[in-house]
Amino acid sequence: MSYFEDIRSTFEKQGLRIKSYSVRMGSSEAEIDRLFLMAKALGADSLVTRLPATLTTMTAAAADKHRMIVGLQFSDLNELKQQLAASQYFRMDPDIGDLTKAKIDALQFVQTNYASMYAFDLKDAMPGGPSVPFGEGAAHMKEVLQFLKQKQAPITAYVDCDYAGTGRSPEEVEKCVSYARDIIG
Repeated sequence: MSYFEDIRSTFEKQGLRIKSYSVRMGSSEAEIDRLFLMAKALGADSLVTRLPATLTTMTAAAADKHRMIVGLQFSDLNELKQQLAASQYFRMDPDIGDLTKAKIDALQFVQTNYASMYAFDLKDAMPGGPSVPFGEGAAHMKEVLQFLKQKQAPITAYVDCDYAGTGRSPEEVEKCVSYARDIIG
């Protein structure tokens, strides 16, 4: 675990903290347990994953053992509901852009489900279409951010700017962060 502790130290020296560790779950109890240990060594308080249904029980047991939140990314709402019931440490981690692409009203989804959310991916998109620069799509980004601020919900927003930008990645991420900061003040 010293490798991961060194990474944590490098971030901390820069005044940064690792909040979540995004992983692809292993297929055995030992592999899944090791991912939780890695996350702890990094200083993360959660894992984020797209969890195959076949790994739900093993991952729930590890989350319970380590008392660590697992943010579940998803594409199937029915499967997600079953997974959320498997552990008190399982939470939603929706991507509001992907919801919009699937023609699901992201604002309504967040308003209905924010109590079960741990984090969300902040992305703008067109219904049934591509991702677009922040503020140019139909993901109700402004309204989602204002709603969560008004509710004082302790939910982390992760910037996901996967559209075809005009600048380099750091510049595009900064534009996205600036857009969100302007909304929540």
